[in-house]
Amino acid sequence: MHYTKCTLIISNLNPSAMHTLKQYLTDIGACKEAKMWVGDKSLAEAWATCQRGDWMLRLAKRACVDIRPLTLAKAECAALALPYMRERSITAVEVASRFGMGEASMDDMAAAYAYVSADADDPDAYPPRSHIYAAYAAADAANTEADAAAAATYAALVYARAESTYTAAFATKRKILSRCADIVRGIITIEMLNLPEL
Repeated sequence: MHYTKCTLIISNLNPSAMHTLKQYLTDIGACKEAKMWVGDKSLAEAWATCQRGDWMLRLAKRACVDIRPLTLAKAECAALALPYMRERSITAVEVASRFGMGEASMDDMAAAYAYVSADADDPDAYPPRSHIYAAYAAADAANTEADAAAAATYAALVYARAESTYTAAFATKRKILSRCADIVRGIITIEMLNLPEL
């Protein structure tokens, strides 16, 4: 199912109109901030220098990166929030990581997602908001249909919530998303992006 959706996404784009990465991002509905940051950068330059793991995961999913390395990258980003996770969340991240390495099945992923979702949907199970975000990060890592960027975003929010000021929270969120970018680059190479030369 994942591959069918990817085929549709790519085939609905006009390759002759995709001369730049910025145009491709426009075609897939990327946010204004991402398009402004990309500017005239090539795909290679943007992939090498991007400090937003959430953007990179979203692009990887839209570019039809194989589900296993994509899931491994999501799991490793979510794992940044392990200190805030409870047992169910930790189990979901572990299963997602094993799936990414080819050591778990789609059925294992579905079971892990169901297992952690029960916690993520129970606000009484996680009184501090950071624990809820950690559960969401784990759930999104174990869900192959989830927004790929969510695992990184929720992991960053876990740490941002611990800050006492907006400025500190913003800086912390950026720092975690930068760590996620390094994680994504370490797992998903530019060659894995099924995109034309941009």
